[in-house]
Amino acid sequence: MAHDAQSAAVFQQVHPNLVDEVVKEFLYVGCRSANTPLYRKSLGFTHVIQVSSRERDDPANPPIQQQDLFIQLMDDEEADLLSHAVPAVIQYLDRLRYSNSDGDDEEHRADVRVLLHCDAGVSRSVSLAIAYMMYDSVKTCNSGSTDSVASGMVPFSYRRILQLIQSCRPIAQPNEGFAQQLEKYEQILINTWQGRKEGKKN
Repeated sequence: MAHDAQSAAVFQQVHPNLVDEVVKEFLYVGCRSANTPLYRKSLGFTHVIQVSSRERDDPANPPIQQQDLFIQLMDDEEADLLSHAVPAVIQYLDRLRYSNSDGDDEEHRADVRVLLHCDAGVSRSVSLAIAYMMYDSVKTCNSGSTDSVASGMVPFSYRRILQLIQSCRPIAQPNEGFAQQLEKYEQILINTWQGRKEGKKN
């Protein structure tokens, strides 16, 4: 493990935009160059979410392993982020992160490290990471007790999560169309959270 950690540190120094950790010891956002057998092994990735404008079987894509997820999505302001890509990524990550496939068991799995990448690791992969982190933030608040909600436990917003990711990955920037969709998704999640919060009070 020490050797792997040293290798990861070296890779980060040589390729500062290669990959960055956005959810501690679980989710990493990067560019397509990070999806190679060498980097997967050295950085300890057990699963990969590959986002590409090309078809799944296009030879220009990195090889896709059985446990990986492939999302076809254009980096275009008119592309639909919410209908398919966001639900697929959330379902995949939620199943991997928690012991139970339905996500009811809140014990985090320590044996899973996921690389989420597009071509440059700027817009598509970042947008999907933000969507998952907003969802997980709301899920955490919903699973808390009434006391924890009353004490001010609130979900993270799109802007807040984007700032968190940019603090470790300055090049992160969803395109304008994705940003608008993520703000819409934020409101959907907030409405759900507020509804459940009111239900706990009654």
